[in-house]
Amino acid sequence: MTEQFSGVASVFLPIPRAVAFADASMQHLPLGLYDPKHPALAILTAVTQSLESL
Repeated sequence: MTEQFSGVASVFLPIPRAVAFADASMQHLPLGLYDPKHPALAILTAVTQSLESL
């Protein structure tokens, strides 16, 4: 997928499924506050930065 679309758009790593998303939601917290070291945050940060640069 990266090879096919890298010239057209940004391709990001998939966001992993994790119970931490549901746990954070149950605590009414964003994942970054609930678990600041969660590995999905790096991917989500990359997506966010890409959207902000539009």
